This record gives sequence, C-alpha cells and structure tokens, in this order.
Amino acid sequence: MLIHGQVQFLLCHRHPDVPPLLAPDQFTSKKVGEDVLVPLTSASANFGTSPAALPYLAYTHESGLGRIVAHRLRGKEDYLHLKPLFSSHLAAVLMSMALESKGVAWLPKSLTEQEILDGRLVRALDESWDIPLEIHLTRPKAILSQSAEEFWGRAGSDPQPST
Repeated sequence: MLIHGQVQFLLCHRHPDVPPLLAPDQFTSKKVGEDVLVPLTSASANFGTSPAALPYLAYTHESGLGRIVAHRLRGKEDYLHLKPLFSSHLAAVLMSMALESKGVAWLPKSLTEQEILDGRLVRALDESWDIPLEIHLTRPKAILSQSAEEFWGRAGSDPQPST
C-alpha cells in the first residue's frame, strides 16, 4: 500500500541484519520503538524436551517477520529440525494457533504480554533464541501533506512537555 501511494506511512518490525524490501532511494524510515520475538507455545502443550520435536508455526516468506525469523534460524536447522506445520503472515494468527497447543511460534512480546502474564503462553526455548527487533516508521522520501510532514517530525521524538 505504501509503494502504491495508498498510505503515507508504514509501521513495522525491522532487524538490522535483514534489509527492508523497500527501495532506499524512494523511502526513508526512523526507529520509533523496540520489541522482541520470543519462541512461545501454550502452557498446556507437551512436545517433549528435544528441540527437534517442536512443531513449528511459521511466518510466510513474504512476511517481514518471516524473513527476520528465517535469518535468525539460518544455520541452526541441524539443531532444531523445525518443519513448518502451519504458516501465516500474521502474528495474531500464529499466536492463536500457539494458544491452541498446535506448536511453537516466534511472537512479538508486545503482542503476547497479557497471555504470558496469564500463563497461557510460555517459552518453548531459552532466551538465547529471542530475536531483538526495532519498530520503524517508514515513509516515501517525496514531500507529503503538511499534516503528514508534521506527524513525521514528531514521530519517534521524546514527548514534549505540556505548557
């Protein structure tokens, strides 16, 4: 939608080692936050103790999060032997599958905080498998409307003190 000019901004997860698909000569972005992908599964799931026994709920290859997870897992296939059981480009869909004990998904902590607090989702692998993320706001380099330019100018900056 951003490429076709249907929206002025894109808010998305990024990883410094995985280049975005948007042309850098046409788009610019700035970091506005942080998140982390955590390998989670249902508290009631029982997949055994071997990582090779973990059914994998994957992102599609077209998904930005899918490219990030694939980059992190590259070279680790011999250890984990993850075979996707199900794939989606939406973290919310993968979270619902994980909650139903269908497998393990790398999910944004920001999306799953309540489920973790409630004990419905638990770690499937230790913290060494977490994937730190940046949250970026992206826009075309071309000049936008005055209100869009003002929004861009304020986005990612510290809150201004009220007067």
